[in-house]
Amino acid sequence: MALEPKGESRRADVIGTAVHVIRAGGFSFETSPAISPGPFNIGDYMAKKRKRVAWSAEQVRTLKSMAKKKAPAARIAKNLKRTEGATRQKAFSMGLSLDSR
Repeated sequence: MALEPKGESRRADVIGTAVHVIRAGGFSFETSPAISPGPFNIGDYMAKKRKRVAWSAEQVRTLKSMAKKKAPAARIAKNLKRTEGATRQKAFSMGLSLDSR
């Protein structure tokens, strides 16, 4: 990348690749696609979006029975293959207590 004063111009010859000249704030910057990364696509770097999965009747029965036996919330969640937060939220919406387990 070359810096030069605003009034001057310089030609860069590059074999096989294009050179882009960007002028900003009195300086010009030469960039080459061989050095510069390609277009930035934010979707390539984001985490995959998870889809919500409905609770089955069997999972609700398991949640109720394990809560009645006072099993720890983490164990219930692991058994249901759900997060502990999702398990606690479902128990709360059903009126079950997973209180300090």
